Amino acid sequence: MALFIGVLVVFGVYALLGWAHLVVIFLSGPFFLVPFEVFYIFHYGRPSDALLFGVISESPPAEAIAFLGFGLTLLSIAYLVFSPLLIVTSYRLCKGIGLSWRGSTRYFFIAMMVLVVVWICVLEALSEENDGRMHLQSGEGVERVRYPFILDLEDSYPAGLIVRLQTFFKEREILAEMKRQRQFFKFNAYSAHDPAQREIYVLVIGETGRPDRLGLNGYARNTTPRLSKIGGVVSFHNMVSSWAWTRMAVPVLVSRKKPDDHRDYFAEPGLVTVFKEAGFKTYWVSTQSPFGMQDSSISVFAREADEVRFMNPADYMLPGEHDGVMLQELDRILAEGEEKQLIVLHTLGGHFNYADRYPKRFDVFRPSLKGVMASLRDRHQKERMSNSYDNSVLYMDYFLSSVLDRLRQASAVSAAFYVADHGENLFDGNCDKSGHGENTEYDYRVSALWWASSKYRQAYPLALRRALQRVDAPLGSYNVFHSFLDMAGVKYSQQDLSKSLFSSAWRPHLRPTQSYLDFDRSGRDAVCKTLIAGGE
Repeated sequence: MALFIGVLVVFGVYALLGWAHLVVIFLSGPFFLVPFEVFYIFHYGRPSDALLFGVISESPPAEAIAFLGFGLTLLSIAYLVFSPLLIVTSYRLCKGIGLSWRGSTRYFFIAMMVLVVVWICVLEALSEENDGRMHLQSGEGVERVRYPFILDLEDSYPAGLIVRLQTFFKEREILAEMKRQRQFFKFNAYSAHDPAQREIYVLVIGETGRPDRLGLNGYARNTTPRLSKIGGVVSFHNMVSSWAWTRMAVPVLVSRKKPDDHRDYFAEPGLVTVFKEAGFKTYWVSTQSPFGMQDSSISVFAREADEVRFMNPADYMLPGEHDGVMLQELDRILAEGEEKQLIVLHTLGGHFNYADRYPKRFDVFRPSLKGVMASLRDRHQKERMSNSYDNSVLYMDYFLSSVLDRLRQASAVSAAFYVADHGENLFDGNCDKSGHGENTEYDYRVSALWWASSKYRQAYPLALRRALQRVDAPLGSYNVFHSFLDMAGVKYSQQDLSKSLFSSAWRPHLRPTQSYLDFDRSGRDAVCKTLIAGGE
């Protein structure tokens, strides 16, 4: 269908202009990009999208080129062949050998195209209305409600290129407006630690992480063999996220946004800005998307950083890059040698399709979803899903242990906090639920780990003591913002130390969920552990 629409659009331009050579001239830009489009489809299994434009726009030219890898050679060869062909064709058509389109069929075709454009506008308006309703009712696991023709138009070429660019500029406009609204906010933050010490703090935001699937937490499978060998890793067994949707969960992690705040955007800057005010060089590195319905509410916080790198040119629905691609960027950042550094690493972790989140050598538990047409709703794939999810945890173990090894080698006062945005359902027991956003206990319980270097533990021994005191305490993802700043010695006006697990002032708070039920005070159904009103 997308191919048919692409051909239809070319003929539409032909009908409007009347001459074939004018079509070639008018569409010379999209025609010139054909080899790149073919490369992207071959590499990622679908046409380019607004996400790709976002990644390229956010990256320095060298990095934008580097992501092509070996494909750059293939593209160069393609252009050596394609460019002369395009030039010769354009020249011959311009010399008058081209075809003209005259007569009643042309005007009939133009009329039909006008009707199609009107139809598309009506369908797009309806899809926006439906999208708004679904946005309120559901989460990130649900695709945008759009009519098939709209989706085909966006995936077509060259017309789809216009739709994708429109989406790209629309998202950029939203993010720019959010930046304008927040630019004058001040925390008046400062660092209370020794200014002569080199300090490096890393926040790793996990994706879809269940604490009961960590070998560190007693899981039957050894899914964390590397972390188990690293001394000083503290696992918090009772950490809960209030949201099972990334776009709503992450802002609570990195800002003072309250867990029961159901707005998409938060008007106040986050953790990165606080560190900047305290004199830190700040970095945000991500394998998630730079913008989109699921990502823009997070990107507004990412863009507070001094340096931002989105390193995955494919969204979470495609295999794309693995999280390990960020390790090279981490090496570069650490080699910069700044005295005070904050580094945020936002991973794709265990997002479905789980088999896409790790290289083949980590496909340990089998049968898995590698090479299988995976479905989140097919209960017959339960074993494969469970094995693939555990393999993604095994790769998370590799990635996170690699981060800690690098911090240890940096010989600085350093610490790292890993916390997942939300959990996941895996057809547990006799339950028929999978994925997230199902309002079960598995949705809300999340993995959370903390580690500090020997220099940090020597300088601030109370931090480790209090962390160990809180391993089973009722913690919420909203504790991360307050705890991370307190751990790093960053102070600011109106600081709430009752929410810092590293403070003697810490105390338990309510743990609300997106369903308006309190996690600790609600009941559970017997099959899926779904939260229900009233105590057990």
